[in-house]
Amino acid sequence: MEEDNVSFNETELRPNVALHPLVLIQIADHFTRAKMRGGADAVANPRVIGALAGVQNGRDVEILNSFELVYEEVEATSPGAPTNLVLNTNYFQKRFEQFKQVSPTLELFGWYSTGIEAEAKDMQLHRQMMAYCENPIYLVLNTLISTIGRELPVSIYEFQMHMVEGVPMFNFVKVGYKIETSDVERISVDHVDRASSSETSLHGHLNSVRSALTMLQSRINTLINLLELMKSKQIAIDHQILRQVSSLCQMLPSANTSKFSEEDLAANVDGLLLMFLQTVTKGTQLTAELISKSNVAFDSHHTRMRKAQFLHNCS
Repeated sequence: MEEDNVSFNETELRPNVALHPLVLIQIADHFTRAKMRGGADAVANPRVIGALAGVQNGRDVEILNSFELVYEEVEATSPGAPTNLVLNTNYFQKRFEQFKQVSPTLELFGWYSTGIEAEAKDMQLHRQMMAYCENPIYLVLNTLISTIGRELPVSIYEFQMHMVEGVPMFNFVKVGYKIETSDVERISVDHVDRASSSETSLHGHLNSVRSALTMLQSRINTLINLLELMKSKQIAIDHQILRQVSSLCQMLPSANTSKFSEEDLAANVDGLLLMFLQTVTKGTQLTAELISKSNVAFDSHHTRMRKAQFLHNCS
């Protein structure tokens, strides 16, 4: 008789897992797309799964990449039993073949899922993954944490069997991990972080202008509604308010003169030229940074040897 259980005790023979930030970005992107795809009817915390790939040297496992998978929920036959999770094997085999064409040196080492922690029903998918790798690793990204703490909301588990009174029990055992990055990956992560969290001064200025115009439109609509009520005699006419409205209207510049049209056109052209200049300047700066980072990231051993040979010939 076999029993499934979930255990969070450490094991002495746990693997040394090195997790790369690219994998976390891919999982977060997968979850965000699944959540936004449903629109107003989307599930608050949809569950997504995928495969983990990397390299291994003994007990040292380095998770470098991942790709998405598809599963189905099948109702349990017995009452009270958890829902059966069935992996779409046709989709998995197709995606795995495509992945091997792009990254032939990476091997399959496990799977990931979004949730809170490992559950007993996850063993169904885990056993299905064992058909493709001998001892898969299970990574869980907690998407329900609303505050940012010192530790990442990531848990990694290993599937182990323990004998309890002669009965085999299969457990999820939590293992430790460390974050490891390369030079190229640090550049990519830094670019994603800056693109998602930073705003330019132009964005801030446009946001403030938008807020001011929204408030002005709201006040104008309030005055229009008041004047319409006075015109229909639904409320008493207030001559003091009418004089104030008339004074405001007289302060507005005439928009039908040729001089106003020329000045307005010149202002629009100046604004467009300023935005174009800012875009060109920013693009030039980003291009220079990209060239500098590419030189650092892709300065291969062959290039260094050619430089050394050139210096030797010059001497």
